[in-house]
Amino acid sequence: MLKKTVFALVSALLMPVEGFAQQDCASVYQNAVRNFSLDEHNESSNAYYFNLYCEKNGETRDFDFDGGLSIPIEGIPFDFSAAASNDSQRMQEFCRVGSERNGFASSSTAVRDIVVADALKSFNQCRQIESNGLVLTHQEAEPESVIIYGRFSTAGVNASLDTVTYDSNKMTCISNNLNDDMTQIVLDGTQGFDLTGRNFSISCSRSSEPQAGQEYYERATLQLSTNFGPYTVVLDSNAAMGFELANQAKRMFEEVVAEKTQIQSSLDAANGNIAGLTNTVNSLQGRLQSPAVTFHKFGTGEYDRTWFRPRHDPRWGPSPQQRAQQLCGSARAFLYVAGDRAGGCCGYTDYVVACLSQ
Repeated sequence: MLKKTVFALVSALLMPVEGFAQQDCASVYQNAVRNFSLDEHNESSNAYYFNLYCEKNGETRDFDFDGGLSIPIEGIPFDFSAAASNDSQRMQEFCRVGSERNGFASSSTAVRDIVVADALKSFNQCRQIESNGLVLTHQEAEPESVIIYGRFSTAGVNASLDTVTYDSNKMTCISNNLNDDMTQIVLDGTQGFDLTGRNFSISCSRSSEPQAGQEYYERATLQLSTNFGPYTVVLDSNAAMGFELANQAKRMFEEVVAEKTQIQSSLDAANGNIAGLTNTVNSLQGRLQSPAVTFHKFGTGEYDRTWFRPRHDPRWGPSPQQRAQQLCGSARAFLYVAGDRAGGCCGYTDYVVACLSQ
């Protein structure tokens, strides 16, 4: 059964919206992607704009904003060449380079791109509404709640809030200042309000359900529909506290890369030891009469996780030295440990055998 989170932010609901006048579209976007570096901002932003304005083959799409706004060339974090002297040429260059770079997504993680795309969607919607004199922003109290603020930057603007839609199984939204009598109402998607001359706030508390002894919040979307256009708020699941999810994925990826690098270094060292042993044996060959040297490799361990094959279970059969002699037959056997690491059944060991005969 869903457990409703008690959202006791009465002070926030009664606080004048003017107190948040410094919040704007850019600050909401920057807060949403606060865990990403500038390069990650730019890469994912370019990927977002490429999917919006460009075809995969590098051609530009025919696209017009509602309301007559032009494509925001200045807002695209891309270094245009000096040869691109106007917006049309810059967009053609952006799409062509983006196609060559796989839509600017070759170095992006899926999670990061989803988060940045959601933030950019809210940002662009915010800017379109802001151009008409109404500023909509939101602030999260992760993971339980979010508050949406509305204020007018221009006096005398005729504005309306046509509807507020969301999944009522995932959240509940209320307001204390949308009604003329300033009474608290629950927004259920059926009401509309005249916003002219009225700053307002909407408070939404999310519903959680227990999973593995913890409260889990599903990904949820809230949309306000105004006469100037929609405004969308995307609330991520709390598996890693909202936008932190991308940062966690990045850390995990870096740990895997570091582990891979360490394994490769160990393997390179083992191959270097083999090369060193080969050189040593070769140097001895000149001191022997008609020598013949052959090499073999094998590993020991419980599972097939050794670098060298064949792999033998150390619990069964002869010892490594005995196996080396079996491989050499009547020749003299030299056994060398090329690598040794912890693991099942006394660990994993890789051996090199040199068979010397005359």
